[in-house]
Amino acid sequence: MLAVATRTRTYPVLWPERGAPERRSRATRRRRLTPLTRALVAAALVVASAIAYVGQSASAARTGYAILALRTDVERLQAEHARLLVVATGLKSPARIERIARLELGMVYPAPTQVQALALPAPAVAAPVAPPPSAWQRMADLLFGREAAAGETH
Repeated sequence: MLAVATRTRTYPVLWPERGAPERRSRATRRRRLTPLTRALVAAALVVASAIAYVGQSASAARTGYAILALRTDVERLQAEHARLLVVATGLKSPARIERIARLELGMVYPAPTQVQALALPAPAVAAPVAPPPSAWQRMADLLFGREAAAGETH
């Protein structure tokens, strides 16, 4: 069989020039910033960074003042603590306690005939001593009991 070859025709196509914006479609157009827009964007970036810097500086100064106030409070409290320690030491003084006991409470030292020494007998039965744990007991304590029980002697 004989087949008839189909004929195809090619037609010339004109592409738009690169520099002609009126021929470009709206989807392929690139937006260009005007000099005024660029200047406003640059100014906004400078102002925003300046505001951030001033905010951080103010925050650092506020933190510094808070630290200074806390240090002042710590020094004041340490001085008060030292003063209270002196007062407490004075109140615990044996000479002060003896003076109050004699003058206000009417206490006196006992006469030598009023003091007796008591002799205590030795304990009759000594406490039983438990034998040290075996190696198996230590292993069982280590595995199943408390961790410190393996090295303890009972």
